[in-house]
Amino acid sequence: MLAGHTGLVDDLLRKGVTNSQVIFERLLGQGYAGGLTTVKTYIAAHRDLVPAKRRQAAPQGCRGQRFRTAPGEAYQMDWGFVAVERPGGERARIACFAMVCHHCGGAHVEFFPNARQENLLIGMLHAFSALGVPATVLTDNMKSVVVRRDADGRPVWQADVSVNIIFTIFTNVFSPIAPTRMRRIRQRGCAAFGA
Repeated sequence: MLAGHTGLVDDLLRKGVTNSQVIFERLLGQGYAGGLTTVKTYIAAHRDLVPAKRRQAAPQGCRGQRFRTAPGEAYQMDWGFVAVERPGGERARIACFAMVCHHCGGAHVEFFPNARQENLLIGMLHAFSALGVPATVLTDNMKSVVVRRDADGRPVWQADVSVNIIFTIFTNVFSPIAPTRMRRIRQRGCAAFGA
């Protein structure tokens, strides 16, 4: 009985109008001669046309606060990996070293064939020559820096002596965490280095 009027009902359903009485009255204005029960049955069978209800999320405040420090106080470094296509068409995965200044946002990015310690040292030295030498370099549990954590949660450094010298002078290890928590940890100092 809705033949010829289904287009109007479908449009109303797509607009979120689901009240059968409202749709029935609109159909009567278009010359519909059927009953309300037929309209209700059609609406129930075509609920998939109704868009999902939107819910307003509660405000969560500023979640993108940038971690800032004084000039020369702290940098942060990490490895990333990217798939590349070599000239012969072969696909490979290479390491991307990045170091960012927490004060100005300046960054040094360099690509290496892998994320070994020697490449980390080269990347750090190049970053220091480009950005200057900070008081502290923050990092997460990168394998080229930390072997594991001990029972008390302190980092167990890589065995390479030259790496240990650089890391004990410049580096604090942190878990990947939110910037606001990082700031609190930084303000308390790193117990591993007596800061």
